[in-house]
Amino acid sequence: MFRGFEGKFLTQYGIGNDLLEIDPNPKNWSVDWEASCYSSKSHKGIIFGLEEDVTMNEVNKGKEFPVGWICIAHPSKYEEN
Repeated sequence: MFRGFEGKFLTQYGIGNDLLEIDPNPKNWSVDWEASCYSSKSHKGIIFGLEEDVTMNEVNKGKEFPVGWICIAHPSKYEEN
């Protein structure tokens, strides 16, 4: 779901929300530096990218992380074998 997507997941989160609104615990967030995206232990299989003008960083409470895109990962990426 990329630019123009106006839907929400969990009926409240979507493009423009901050990562810490989606999951307020910074320790739950993982950063994939190669793919330029974030994922949360609380929402397995959902991958979040930031808005284009935001610099990638470790998630912390002192910085804003507005969501620019959302993707759903293939189950093989997050299911335990």
